[in-house]
Amino acid sequence: LLFSKIETNPTIIKLQPSTKAKQIGLIKLWLGYFFGVFAGLMAIGHAVPMIKTMGGSAQIASTNIILMSLGSAAAGVVAGHIADKMGCRKPLAALTIASAISLILLVMSDIQTALILMICIATLYGAFIAIYPTLVVNLFGKEYSAWVYGRVFTAWGFAGLCAPTLAGWLYDRSNSYDTSLLITAALAALSAIAIWQLPQEKGL
Repeated sequence: LLFSKIETNPTIIKLQPSTKAKQIGLIKLWLGYFFGVFAGLMAIGHAVPMIKTMGGSAQIASTNIILMSLGSAAAGVVAGHIADKMGCRKPLAALTIASAISLILLVMSDIQTALILMICIATLYGAFIAIYPTLVVNLFGKEYSAWVYGRVFTAWGFAGLCAPTLAGWLYDRSNSYDTSLLITAALAALSAIAIWQLPQEKGL
C-alpha cells in the first residue's frame, strides 16, 4: 500500500516508509521526475527524424546523436559535484527551466542552432537523472531511499513510453514537431514547480 500506519511500541514511534512518503510528497516527487525526463527522452527518441525534418542529413543526425550521448554522460559526472555543493532542488529546478527554454527556442531555430539546442537538452537530461536519486536520499535518508526511488523510477519508464509515442502521434497529424516541443516545454516547467514544492533538504 502507498500509505501505511505508524508502527508504535512503548518507547518508539517510527514512521514507516510509506507514511513518510505521504508526508514529504511522493506524488510530487514522481511527477517532478516524469515531467523532468520527458524532454530528454523525446529529443533522444526522435533526434534523427527531427533533424531530417529540419533539413539535416542522416550523417549530421548520426553525429549529433553521438554528441548528445557524450553531453548527457559528461553532465552526469559534473552534476554530482554541483549537487554536493548546492543540494538538489535548486539545480533540478534550474535544469528543467533551462530545458523548457531550449525546447521553445528549438521551435524557432534553424538547423545549425537546433543541433546545438538538442545537445543542450540531452545534456540537461543527463544532469537531471544523475541528481534526482541524490534528492531522494536527502529527503528520505539512506534507510528509505531505495524503497522510495524504486517507486519514483517508474516515472522514467512511463515517460519513456509516452514521450516518443506522443511526439510521433502529433507529428503524423501535423507534419511538424512544434506542438510536441511546446507541450514538452510546458511539462518541463511543471517539473520545476513540483520539485520546488518539495520540502527543504536536510542540512541545507
